[in-house]
Amino acid sequence: MKKSEVISSSSSGKSLTNNAAENIIEGINKQILGAEQYKMENRDLKRQNKELSKQNKVLMEQSKELMELPALRKKHEELTKRYESLTKKRNEDQAKLKEKKEDLANLKKEKEDQETDFKKEKEDLEREIRELKEKIKQLECCCVIL
Repeated sequence: MKKSEVISSSSSGKSLTNNAAENIIEGINKQILGAEQYKMENRDLKRQNKELSKQNKVLMEQSKELMELPALRKKHEELTKRYESLTKKRNEDQAKLKEKKEDLANLKKEKEDQETDFKKEKEDLEREIRELKEKIKQLECCCVIL
């Protein structure tokens, strides 16, 4: 209380009581306002905490992904090398297969040529045998006549 209030309040007991009551009410009102402000700040802090928790969760997931990144890069490199190796082997196998197909085609051609030559030679020999048989018959006829 102010000194002037104390002096004036002593002259009348009622005004002292009224002033004290008003001061008490004012103090209570300030406490109520303070409590309400505390509640509002507390709600704001809880909301901020929830938001920060969500952000933290997202950041933790991103961090986990980033920690897995070197392992993923290494795995990618290994798979790339394996793919290149398999591709190289496949290309080599295809080249060998192509070569073998060419060899097979050449062998088939050679076989066909040999069969053609054999048939021609066989036909020539059969014709020659027929001719010789004809000559033998003619000579036998001549021998009989003589």
